[in-house]
Amino acid sequence: MAKAGEVQPLIRAIEGHPNNEVRLAVVKLLALSGQKEILPAFRRLAVRGSLPTEVRSAVMEAIYQISSSQPTVA
Repeated sequence: MAKAGEVQPLIRAIEGHPNNEVRLAVVKLLALSGQKEILPAFRRLAVRGSLPTEVRSAVMEAIYQISSSQPTVA
């Protein structure tokens, strides 16, 4: 799903899933995809006070990870 660019359901899971472990797993999944296109959504999530601290920290780490990754040469 992340590779196909269908990230809105995943972002909604980060925002509102009742289980923080699920939220963290989705953040990790999207971070591992390395898609820079996800950065604006992650930045919006990072400033949301409603996210649990642990989830917000994971989002900020993912932003750093994606931002500092080198583009892959095909």
